[in-house]
Amino acid sequence: TARDIAGDLSARATNGSVDASNVQGDATLEASFGGIRFADVRRAVTCTGLNSRVTGARAGGTVHVRNSLRLLR
Repeated sequence: TARDIAGDLSARATNGSVDASNVQGDATLEASFGGIRFADVRRAVTCTGLNSRVTGARAGGTVHVRNSLRLLR
């Protein structure tokens, strides 16, 4: 969880969730097998997930989401 970030944010979680709020710059968020959540990002948001649920609110710039599902064999 990252809150009240004065600049840009880059956060990554493996087998867990990423939660970012009140980011004054860009947010680059990555997660696998956990959720990606963002709110109140002043600039662009980039979300990259593997088997992730992505939810967000109030971005001041473009939001890019790339998510994939890989089946286990």
